[in-house]
Amino acid sequence: MNIVIMGVQGSGKGTQAKKLAELKGWKHVNLGQLFRIEMTEGTDTGKRAKQYITSGELVPDEITFEIFKHATEEAGRSMILDGFPRTPAQAEYLLKHYSIDLVIVLDLKESEAVERISARRNCSSCGRDYNVLFKKPQKEGICDVCGGTLVTRADDKPQGVQRRIDIYQEQANKLLDFFQGKVKITKIDASQGINEIFSELVKEVDTLQ
Repeated sequence: MNIVIMGVQGSGKGTQAKKLAELKGWKHVNLGQLFRIEMTEGTDTGKRAKQYITSGELVPDEITFEIFKHATEEAGRSMILDGFPRTPAQAEYLLKHYSIDLVIVLDLKESEAVERISARRNCSSCGRDYNVLFKKPQKEGICDVCGGTLVTRADDKPQGVQRRIDIYQEQANKLLDFFQGKVKITKIDASQGINEIFSELVKEVDTLQ
């Protein structure tokens, strides 16, 4: 089974995708994380992607498809796609090469999304993610795992946040129009707590099994 999980930045789609993958034993394909790995390792693909990501722009399809194909070739089982597709062209590519059973949309108001994104922190040493609203470190500004300094990623700063939200809202509408009639679509209220969202998500998935 292959599932696409969508949601504006801050909606918790990464958290929910990871939880579902762990519960079901599926592969969690987080395209954003794959891009960050490529950038950290300094690969040619990572360098090409970095200029777009740090400015809050969408990475061109040529680069995205390259990363996605490599990741899914290694999956070999059911997948939860997080951060892909983001455009109708990517969705067309996806349906052409893969069978998609469900599209889940985590619905969140823009104002709440901005608040959540601005609260995110990332360890500059090991890459562990935190959120000062929901997932605080034990010591402010310090990673619980390695003691590294927690920073705000460049694309989580105010100048990048609104741009990313605007891009998402524009593209999400186009994506849903494209998926309509081709794949089952369901929406879940993302203003709820993590456990409540996850409970609804699991129910939706279980109806397909």
